[in-house]
Amino acid sequence: MPSVPAAAPTPSPRRADDHRLPVLAAYESVLTDPVRLVQVLQDAVDDDDALGRVAEAFGLDREQATVVLDAQFRLLLPSRREALAEEVRVQRTPWREPLQVAARLHGRRRATLVLDGTEHSFRAGGLPSLLDQLTDFLRAHVVRPDLRPVLLTTGLPDGPSRITLWPSGSAEYEYPEDPDTDEGRRPGPDDAVT
Repeated sequence: MPSVPAAAPTPSPRRADDHRLPVLAAYESVLTDPVRLVQVLQDAVDDDDALGRVAEAFGLDREQATVVLDAQFRLLLPSRREALAEEVRVQRTPWREPLQVAARLHGRRRATLVLDGTEHSFRAGGLPSLLDQLTDFLRAHVVRPDLRPVLLTTGLPDGPSRITLWPSGSAEYEYPEDPDTDEGRRPGPDDAVT
């Protein structure tokens, strides 16, 4: 009787989670020496520097180093620790009384406001950019340095009539009364704390 040739080995099917192996290898590599990881991250200036340092120190590629930093090790970076310390300071320090400021809009592209007796002029390509300039200016010159909320009135009949800027970084936008809203208040793009 002739012998039947043995069948060629069947390749094993690719596991659905094979793509995780480089991620797990990256974690394994850095977690074998977490003290070294912390030292590497503390010496980094920013995210890009941290990526390069972690990749070099542990023999990882850039994608693996990104995965390591995405595991919240970024909190160890000096820039992140400084930002966190500043946020804690802002939350713990009593805020001053709100300052009321009125902006004079000259159309939808120009505005002026008076702050401490000095008139400041703003010009932009449209209303959203103009409002961004006004709020950025007030945040930089009053809200953050003085820990003082600002109530900015715009007088807009069809846009935010009042914008409240908080030292925490959030903002509230109030619109003229509209039956479809809760007494005219709508969340703005900065409503979440940043």
